[in-house]
Amino acid sequence: MPEPDSFDPKVTANPDLEHELAALAEKVERLVALCAQLRGENQALKQQIAQLTTERNEYLARTQSVRKHVQQTLERLQLLSQRT
Repeated sequence: MPEPDSFDPKVTANPDLEHELAALAEKVERLVALCAQLRGENQALKQQIAQLTTERNEYLARTQSVRKHVQQTLERLQLLSQRT
């Protein structure tokens, strides 16, 4: 079995096969570049998700705190209205 880098006259003697191999090599290169781009985009999206999740959790905590404060204020108002 010949090594991949060795000369094979059957491959170089067939221009159509050479063209197909060149086209395939170009497609592989484009796929590799696309994969790298998508990996970068995926990483950026993961960071964005993490940031937005943190913000969401902060807003939920604030909302819960405000809800508790409003509930306590309503209870105090009810007590005041019952006394009068």
